Amino acid sequence: MRQILGWCALVLAMVATGEEAETVNENSYAFRDEALARANALAENEGFDEAYLQSLLLAVEPDESVLEKISRPAEKTKTWAEYRPIFLDQARIDNGVAFWDEYAEVLSRAEETFGVDPAIVVAIIGVETRYGKVTGNTPAFAALSTLCFDYPKRAAFFCEQWDEFLRLARRENWNPLQIQGSYAGAMGMGQFMPTSYTNDALDYDGDGKVDLWNSADDAIGSVANYLANRDWESGGKYVERLEEAPTAEHFGQSHKPYFDRNSLFEKKQEDEQIVMEQKGAETPVMVGSLVLEGLEGEEWWLTYHNFFVITRYNTSPLYAMAVIDLAAELREQREDQTSDDE
Repeated sequence: MRQILGWCALVLAMVATGEEAETVNENSYAFRDEALARANALAENEGFDEAYLQSLLLAVEPDESVLEKISRPAEKTKTWAEYRPIFLDQARIDNGVAFWDEYAEVLSRAEETFGVDPAIVVAIIGVETRYGKVTGNTPAFAALSTLCFDYPKRAAFFCEQWDEFLRLARRENWNPLQIQGSYAGAMGMGQFMPTSYTNDALDYDGDGKVDLWNSADDAIGSVANYLANRDWESGGKYVERLEEAPTAEHFGQSHKPYFDRNSLFEKKQEDEQIVMEQKGAETPVMVGSLVLEGLEGEEWWLTYHNFFVITRYNTSPLYAMAVIDLAAELREQREDQTSDDE
């Protein structure tokens, strides 16, 4: 019965879009059982108009460019030496300082409210979209449909985003076919996935709506809120570079802060003072560890809690390193300008 109802809805959708049966694109998701079933579930359980959802499915088909891009992200195909320059170019630094200067009051307010370093907030927006200049030109509904129904590796995640995108579109009165974003369906200055848009995005300029495309205030508040909601530690460390390769066998196996810092150092570690300080601490200092391929060979890093929080935004440790380095450059250049003005 459900399948019959699904095809009836499809016919209604054809009428709604003015399409004749013989001209309908049979590659569209309206001809895929799993897509019909998901649309039917939203209609039955959440009151969506079934014919309307079918009309949306008629308008989109698998996007091979999306599948190609998600299978070869820069974070997985480049070394740190290759990845870092992509996000540390002088134009991005200069524009980041200008963005920080323009929205200094909003960033200060966000820091006071959420405890998040404003340099990190600016850097994330800079890495994601060059401060709102490049928010993506891939139709979000087509991207999410492709990844939900044709990318089995992460289908559960992207199908959840597909559902939430449609809920957002209904709530915000969007035309789902007009919204554009990244190849993964991320949207706005901060490139929020639909569930993050729902759970973390804020109306930070007080105009009564959340707009992550056109309101830098909303983007700043939302990024800070996102990090705070994942237990950002105000004033916490990010990373620490080591001068020599540690002797612990498990060094570099996880950047998540799962290890007592002492466990990463053995007796051969030259800096005995660090070991002694940690032994005397009341509670262990939990760190992760990271080995990167830099310009001059291997680099050894300790990673702290806030580093892990940044990887909740993007799971790649290279991404987190780029954000941290860009934040440091922005802060240094801004402080230099302040000194010159004095």
